[in-house]
Amino acid sequence: MSERGPHQGQRGPRRGITQRNGRQGGPPRDLLPPAVVAADPAGWAGQLEGFRSACRVRQLSETTIDGRLRSLLTFAAWARDRGVVHAAQVTRPVLEAYQYHLSVRIGWGGRVLGAASQANAVHALAAFFRYAVRTGLTASNPAADLEAPKVINRIPEALSATEAERTLAQPDLSMLEGLRDRAMLEILYSSGLRRKELLGMRRDDVDGVAGVVRVLGKGRKERLAPLGARARGWLDRYLVEVRPHWVRDERERLLFLTATGRPVTMDMFSDRVKQYLTQAGITRRGGCHLFRHAMASGLMESGCDLRLIQVMLGHASPLTTARYAQISTRHLIAAHTAFHPAEVAARERLAAPTRPREIPPAMPPAMPTARESGPWPVESAASDQQETAEPDDVA
Repeated sequence: MSERGPHQGQRGPRRGITQRNGRQGGPPRDLLPPAVVAADPAGWAGQLEGFRSACRVRQLSETTIDGRLRSLLTFAAWARDRGVVHAAQVTRPVLEAYQYHLSVRIGWGGRVLGAASQANAVHALAAFFRYAVRTGLTASNPAADLEAPKVINRIPEALSATEAERTLAQPDLSMLEGLRDRAMLEILYSSGLRRKELLGMRRDDVDGVAGVVRVLGKGRKERLAPLGARARGWLDRYLVEVRPHWVRDERERLLFLTATGRPVTMDMFSDRVKQYLTQAGITRRGGCHLFRHAMASGLMESGCDLRLIQVMLGHASPLTTARYAQISTRHLIAAHTAFHPAEVAARERLAAPTRPREIPPAMPPAMPTARESGPWPVESAASDQQETAEPDDVA
């Protein structure tokens, strides 16, 4: 499998910058260049630059800030086409019209935007207009009580243990890239890391003696995730046999590099994981996150406490972790069998001692009823006597 992918002659993104949607290096990190802000200081560009600065003051992650800014830039372009050039001109009907636009807008892949994407756009607008009211850009908040589409909480898809092992066996171990990919896949499966968490690992984040890895998760929250012995073994092979040949700067702290000495980008790694899944005969949607789901559902199947799984995955709410309980059907069936009243009653009936069946005593012969002892049987007897006496009379 080629390291560079389909664009052989292109250079990757600059150090420290992760790719996003673009296959040719991704969009620039600075979504609002200074020249754009200077050209429109009182319009959308200047107001969104102020919002970005306020988000940074609140210590929000750059990923969160960029996501909100992308949504707001999309709204600003839509509004500008309709003559709305700054926040004070936005009214509630304008936002409702934009919501309808989102509901019918065709996104990537020729499909209508999903509920989650629409909800993210609404939440970004709500955050911006709260800022606009605080800073005096608008007199009132037109996004107050703006309802976002309901997002269906779907059961996550996960690889079975057999599928996960089959995928792990796909990298070509005769190639340096294959050894690196095998180590990365093993860590994904062992520790349940997110893609960004894996690619952000540094050399000093791994404690091989304790068997843990320090992870910087969502919201810049640090946690310690377990790292299994098998994953540590593959990581040691990568550190000994691969990384020394690729590193160009000894001060480089990121753990996983390409053959050119650059950090592995998110798009590059996702493409390789999807190719490995295809080679393993797995056609379901998803990529790197399938291993995270496989790790969580596997722990659940083995009886691990839900609270411990929440800590390992870095979930802020136990409700997020509880989704994996729906995957573990074996535990659902076991709980139903153990506690459902009908199942409990059935077990009690089976456990009760059996008694020998009592045979009822023989009933005495029934007495004739009044009808049976009435004139009809008597008349029948008399007629029998007459029929029997007829020959004597004839004689």
